[in-house]
Amino acid sequence: MAVVIDKNRCDGCQECEAICPTGVIRVLSGKAWADPARCLSCGACVRECPAGAITLPKEDIRNGK
Repeated sequence: MAVVIDKNRCDGCQECEAICPTGVIRVLSGKAWADPARCLSCGACVRECPAGAITLPKEDIRNGK
């Protein structure tokens, strides 16, 4: 499973895009989008998002349980 982005909370700051190690997240038209097929489930974007718009099911976080 990949990250889930709440488009209502996303403010398009691009911090998630900058921190994503594989470039899975892109900010387009002011909102973040993720390619679920390429997501590593590392949780870096979840920790970086100042708006709290990105979540990842706990069982899917592979780095730093």
